[in-house]
Amino acid sequence: MTPFRDFALLSNISYQEDEEVVLKINNFINSGQTSLLVQQNQRNYLFFFSLTLPATAINAAFYSNTTQVLYFPPTGGQELKLTQIILPAGKWIVNYSATAVNDGTNGFVRCYVRARETGEILSIHAAVLGTQLGGSIGTTISGVTLVNLNKPTTMVLTCTHDVTNGRPFIDSGAEIVAY
Repeated sequence: MTPFRDFALLSNISYQEDEEVVLKINNFINSGQTSLLVQQNQRNYLFFFSLTLPATAINAAFYSNTTQVLYFPPTGGQELKLTQIILPAGKWIVNYSATAVNDGTNGFVRCYVRARETGEILSIHAAVLGTQLGGSIGTTISGVTLVNLNKPTTMVLTCTHDVTNGRPFIDSGAEIVAY
């Protein structure tokens, strides 16, 4: 019984047959399968339950992270390549994050995903880091982008800093993932 009264799951079959169908559906829900075909009276009724929990909805995922602190080059504006993933052709959601730390003069830190083959920056985010007013000693810079690749492409997680002094760094655990 539902708040909308009784209803027949498959209106052309008996209550007992309907109950059998419900049992099959419950077993399906607990099985981890992605589709269910119910056949009754020479008719096909297709029930496609999209149980899209994140773990079951992802066909493939690519992930990479750093395991140590990475210091920026001493001269501002130079790139620091953190980690990379190689993606096959297709549509991908790319997430990235990196925790930047600077206990010196304020300056911008920018982190982005760059397609190695074309040089194109696909997503970029920035933060002001430092010990002066308006800065933060450390912050996580993250972003997400959707890409549609015609051929395999290497996605490189990269960061830069503006200031030519101090020793800003990216903490271990910077990561890039595509799914």
